[in-house]
Amino acid sequence: MHSTTPTHHDRALDEIYARLQQQLTTLGQHLEAHQRGQIPCAESHARMRQVCRTLHEATTDFDRRISRQV
Repeated sequence: MHSTTPTHHDRALDEIYARLQQQLTTLGQHLEAHQRGQIPCAESHARMRQVCRTLHEATTDFDRRISRQV
């Protein structure tokens, strides 16, 4: 049975999950605002590129963490 006591490793993954969730939420908000015409296209695209870059970084961190567990 798995321990319910968080380990350092679990906290690191929790932080990565939180980053991913935050960026996905932000991406959704940007897309909605863009679709409603509340954000100019160039600004919207710049924001979305930054969100995607941050998502990529968090995903890479996640992959590294998981590969250490194997």
